[in-house]
Amino acid sequence: MNIYNYKYLSALEFAEIIQGEKSSYIIPQTANARASWQETNQVLREAGIEPQDSVMIPTSYERYTAKWQYGIQSSWPKDHWPDFDDPLVYVIKETVNIYHGLIYSTGVKQKTELVHGVNLSNCQFNGDFILNSVRSKRELLLTKCNFQQDYLNPTSTTGGRFNISNSSFKSINLNGIYSTDANKEIAFPKPAILLQEIKFDDLSAEDLIIEDCLVQVLIINCTKNLIRKISINNCHLNEIKIIGNQFDEIEIKNLQGNPNIYINAEITKFTLEGQCINSENSDQNIFCNSVKIEYKIQGNKGNYTIKNLFIKSLLFLGNNNNDILLKNSKIIKLELTDFSNTGQMRLNNINHTEYLIIKHSSLGKAELLNLNLFNASHAQIIHSNLSEVVLINTNFPNNLIGESEKDYAGIREAFRQLKYAASKQADRISELTYEASEMSAYTKDPFTPKSRTDRFILRTNQYSNNHGKDASRAFFWLLGLTLIMFSSIKLCQGQYLDFKEAFKTISEYLNFAFNPLHDYYKVFNIDSSHPHTINDGAILLDTLTRLIAGYLIFQFLRAFRKYVK
Repeated sequence: MNIYNYKYLSALEFAEIIQGEKSSYIIPQTANARASWQETNQVLREAGIEPQDSVMIPTSYERYTAKWQYGIQSSWPKDHWPDFDDPLVYVIKETVNIYHGLIYSTGVKQKTELVHGVNLSNCQFNGDFILNSVRSKRELLLTKCNFQQDYLNPTSTTGGRFNISNSSFKSINLNGIYSTDANKEIAFPKPAILLQEIKFDDLSAEDLIIEDCLVQVLIINCTKNLIRKISINNCHLNEIKIIGNQFDEIEIKNLQGNPNIYINAEITKFTLEGQCINSENSDQNIFCNSVKIEYKIQGNKGNYTIKNLFIKSLLFLGNNNNDILLKNSKIIKLELTDFSNTGQMRLNNINHTEYLIIKHSSLGKAELLNLNLFNASHAQIIHSNLSEVVLINTNFPNNLIGESEKDYAGIREAFRQLKYAASKQADRISELTYEASEMSAYTKDPFTPKSRTDRFILRTNQYSNNHGKDASRAFFWLLGLTLIMFSSIKLCQGQYLDFKEAFKTISEYLNFAFNPLHDYYKVFNIDSSHPHTINDGAILLDTLTRLIAGYLIFQFLRAFRKYVK
């Protein structure tokens, strides 16, 4: 049975505690409300902390209960309440602002030095927590701390701010940071809402660990100082911004809240990972509203891994010489803008892509494996280089556009590069597909200089066999045109189709249609010794048929042998 007791502190009182002469630990008794001093000291010894090195809150405090929320009836007499030796939750009533060793509170400042580590557990802040230009060779640890919602704005859905700037710690660990409504009775850990902001500005630390936190905005801006490793795990976030010169490792896993993520930093190892993608139940997937990564040329190649995520919008920017692995994810919009790849980039098993945009980019030797792009509703390639990409089980859609749907020159160039890439991999099928689309765009382009002869050749190639891709089109054109010509010549000669002699008629037609060198007189049973039986119009039709049939037979054979190079 838990009854929470609270000790109310001013910012200066709080500062005096964390600035203790021997240590700066605040150890509330959370395991057992009846714990004695002896039991507490035993817990401290087991944790490797000598009791005399620990700062304990004085025993004078105000006592409160959570009443019905914790199942304790307010009608119980006070003599039945458990006794407490120490408060379980410490409430800091004002904003804590530590700057260059000066602690500010309501116009009063006190000189102090933050020389020890800070370990805060089950603390409630009724204001902001701000550290500026603070140095410590120890750690900063906050566990299950509550930043109450702004009193002045009861309609706000976010709590206060947690800001550290221009400071140095050995490591920082935030676990269970959240906010509650200031107008509601104090209760841990519910009702929990999003803390307004956690911000680190020019921070030096070996490790920055953030776990199980509820935060609206997380900002890490370290362009001057260095954080070796950043770990963000199982947090509810709306926005993440990480900017800096160099990080050894950034690991982001199991996010909630559909966050927008922006990365602009030099990173040796980067991991953005969710749980295993379940294609049948998207509610179980880790969903990111947007991910934006801006690369910089690094002296040492980094390693970027993004996997098992459902991302609404993914954007790559900048110059990349790192190893990039993007796999097993669902990405609605995939965009590369002003992106240059000179490293090893691999995209594997990407599905549900509805929008593909590649703009002013060079993909280098990027490997695209098992990308489902063919059904994308919008695919746009603008002034980009794709000629060196490796395509494995990946086909670009036929509805590619350039700067606009009528940018036929841009469309033709994109398909030309894809054709070249497929040709280098001996992918004859894809090569033919891209070649047909390339020639179709070339045919439609009104601004490319072409003579009337070239236009005629392009049009007839397109209609007869789709630029060497469709043999059936040439075959049916041949059957249809020769059948019309054969019937017309019969009528001109005063002959009629005799279905009683069907086999003979079919034989005559096949000889007429598929043999441009056929004997006109034999095909139509005409006696050449009687000139009056010869119809000049029929002779003209036969001559035209020979030319058309020869051309269509060639187009049929060309398309039929399309897989032979």
